[in-house]
Amino acid sequence: MHRRAAVLLAASLAAAPSVSAREEKAPGTTYHFGVAENKTNVQFESETSVETILGKTHRMTGTAVLDFEKGDGSAELKVPVKSLDTGLEARNEHLRSDGWLDAEKFPEIVFRSKSLKRVKSDEETKKETWAYEGDLTIHGVTKALKGEASVQRVPENLGRNLGPGSWVKVKASFQVTLRDFDISVPEFSAAKVSPTWDVKVDIFGTTKPPEEKHAPKAE
Repeated sequence: MHRRAAVLLAASLAAAPSVSAREEKAPGTTYHFGVAENKTNVQFESETSVETILGKTHRMTGTAVLDFEKGDGSAELKVPVKSLDTGLEARNEHLRSDGWLDAEKFPEIVFRSKSLKRVKSDEETKKETWAYEGDLTIHGVTKALKGEASVQRVPENLGRNLGPGSWVKVKASFQVTLRDFDISVPEFSAAKVSPTWDVKVDIFGTTKPPEEKHAPKAE
């Protein structure tokens, strides 16, 4: 009796898929963003009659899972507030202060998708348009964000020049209204800072995960 049970157990284990096999069947391909600063470009612009403030960051973390066969996916991307650069250090400090984005209390700007669907594609150029809906969190406040993004799979021969892995390029633009995120424009700078900022995202993602950074060993 014990021998028969052992045979049945062995048969069931042989028939069950391994963990790695189950992982291989997971839908979609995972792309990692922010792996290199020269392949990560986020810009924001505030324009008034007095001046135009141009800001940028080349830092980001997060992933997108894209199923190009089904045309759907998901994404979660994060930008560190302290990496935002307007070109003037005094203005950067003001932007990161508790009166504005409050980088100490809310260190990251986060986008999490709820829906990511392909709506148009060009098989020859591999350029596609994906509609996204999700939550954008700034200053501890979360608001809905939706729009369209350009998604392009980089051909293998060109991707080799970018680095290891398969690559995808994503471009999107949207507007952020500061008061929606409980950010008020101080009176003394009201003439300089527009209440609505234009944001442009131009980023590359790769299937190669970023290398883990280990803390230096204590001597």
